[in-house]
Amino acid sequence: QKITGVGLRYLKDADLEKIGIEYLGDRLQILHSLRKLWQIEAEPNKVFNDPIHGHVELHPLLIKIIDTPQFQRLRNLKQLGGAYFVFPGASHNRFEHSIG
Repeated sequence: QKITGVGLRYLKDADLEKIGIEYLGDRLQILHSLRKLWQIEAEPNKVFNDPIHGHVELHPLLIKIIDTPQFQRLRNLKQLGGAYFVFPGASHNRFEHSIG
């Protein structure tokens, strides 16, 4: 039995036990994580304006991932390496490429 999509919202402890998750602590942790994901769904999406693609709407979970220090660190990693010193206008970095 596969549980996907909207069915995850209505998942209960007994359902996880049927799947084969034996430990109560594991089941509670999974249920807690699923509840948090559905709360993120209720938050409004952020809209960014891209000169080529127009308005781009990002899911709140993506915003939370982008706001992490690990992801923001990519702003300092240059895509072109040393070519940045020769061509200062070439300001491509890993952050821009990771966003897409």
